[in-house]
Amino acid sequence: MRRAFVLLLFGLAVLVLAGCGGDGPARTGGTVARVVDGDTIRLVDGTRVRLVQIDAPERAERECYAARASRALERLVPAGTQVELERDRALDDRDRFGRALRYVVRDDTNVNVELVRAGAAAPYFFRGDRGRYADDLLEAADEARNAGRGLWAACPASHLDPGRALATGGAPARRVPGGQVFPRNSLLRARNGRRDPPCFGALDFVTVCYKAGFARASLRRRDLPE
Repeated sequence: MRRAFVLLLFGLAVLVLAGCGGDGPARTGGTVARVVDGDTIRLVDGTRVRLVQIDAPERAERECYAARASRALERLVPAGTQVELERDRALDDRDRFGRALRYVVRDDTNVNVELVRAGAAAPYFFRGDRGRYADDLLEAADEARNAGRGLWAACPASHLDPGRALATGGAPARRVPGGQVFPRNSLLRARNGRRDPPCFGALDFVTVCYKAGFARASLRRRDLPE
């Protein structure tokens, strides 16, 4: 009787420990091959990793701060970096593009949170699902916005709404010689020493003439690609 009771207690202890282990962080290792954009990396084994619970400006859509967000991620996890990938069991394992949804950890630093703290990304709780570090991400976003870091200073159209994908708007304005202001990426620079070439159209977005080393532009739309 006593033996059966001891075995029962042992079995219950095993079940409890197994349950606790299932709720804890599940981490695997990997090596960064390259940064794809501000919230996606590719590993040397070909795995594509989407940093979960955050959103960065889209490079493909030429959003404000997109290029700088990518550089911010490259500084945190340059090619060759050994990282840990932490899965959140409260969230999806993969997105609709087949990318692994993970927190990326380098030297005990949560890269997802650090990107938000630097103003290079914002919290994004897809379908309203809040993961393990939701509070940390919101705190980091408030800190970055209040300090005017990154996209919060560069992109006036940005709004903190974790329930929706980040939208930073078009490229910020840029002042050129003569006092005229154009969208930041709308100008093509003249080559040194080139003299009065004919005007030409660039991708149907802008007509440019070069004269005396300066660009004059007649814009057909506000937001232009980089």
